[in-house]
Amino acid sequence: MNHFPKKNKVSKQKSKNHFSIIISCRYEDDDPAKVQVKEVRPRCRTKLAIDDMNVGEFVMVNYNYDEPDARGYWYDALITKKNSTRTIKDITATVFVG
Repeated sequence: MNHFPKKNKVSKQKSKNHFSIIISCRYEDDDPAKVQVKEVRPRCRTKLAIDDMNVGEFVMVNYNYDEPDARGYWYDALITKKNSTRTIKDITATVFVG
């Protein structure tokens, strides 16, 4: 399953006193869906090293509940614990689903 849009269209709609932007997003096997800009999530572009993360920071994580070894969906996560030594690299985070 491909989670990346095939083609996006942006259109402006004018209501009584303001403009709103509607994005039409079409995935490979789905019908087009119209969403507002505030409903669009950013896509992760930077891979962070464990040494660059700190307790209390929010990061985007790729998580698959059903198959932990497979690629999943992107979620917000709060880093709650970090153990980074020369031989051990371990991050514990709370994943916010929904």
